[in-house]
Amino acid sequence: EIDGYYKNARMIDDNVYFISTKGTYYINGVKETDILPVVEDSIAVTNSKMVDCTTIAYFPGSTSYAFTLIGGFNINNEEPMSVETFFGAGDTIYCSKNNLYLTQMIYKDDFRRNSVAIYKFELDDSKVAIKAKGEVEGYINNQFSLDEYEGNLRIATTVITKPYDFDEVTGEYIEEETTNRVYILDENLQEISRVDNMADGERIYAVRFMGRVGYVVTFEQVDPLFVLDLSDP
Repeated sequence: EIDGYYKNARMIDDNVYFISTKGTYYINGVKETDILPVVEDSIAVTNSKMVDCTTIAYFPGSTSYAFTLIGGFNINNEEPMSVETFFGAGDTIYCSKNNLYLTQMIYKDDFRRNSVAIYKFELDDSKVAIKAKGEVEGYINNQFSLDEYEGNLRIATTVITKPYDFDEVTGEYIEEETTNRVYILDENLQEISRVDNMADGERIYAVRFMGRVGYVVTFEQVDPLFVLDLSDP
């Protein structure tokens, strides 16, 4: 058992990885036992233990006051569960055979711009280890907006180029302006290339990556379908 509410889970071969999010708060006089997560494991020497705050990493720039816990165990052995704890919650989870990706929205300029922070975790025989962090402009639709292929990560985002606003002089609302992109990032989550200016004024509604091809649907009255050749990253 790990504290918090269920976020997502994956099973790869005989290994299960599951993620929870535990909200927290601070009030004068509150005890650390009321804040720090608790992990229970029937195989461990100590059945129940509080996560030591010195072992908790954090996501810089996070606006979330919550813990993310990632637990991993093998269903066929009797080894204790491996748990990694982070301060700052993730929004979307994508998992390949070897890596788990956790995304988090980052808001800037009084919420007038936003980007996606991507955290990459290596999965190795039920153990989880953070490997890289990257960031791209915009926001993603869901887990299908991400895909790992031949060691690279492809990610499709909608970018707000001009936020929704109100003109106090004319008394009129200014429409939000958007564009769409597909990024390709290397194994260290550094940008290799991108496709820019897809369907300006629209938003991404669906994405599928299948091998060397990417499919992106944006929204208008009749939904445009873009087919991308991604054979050369």
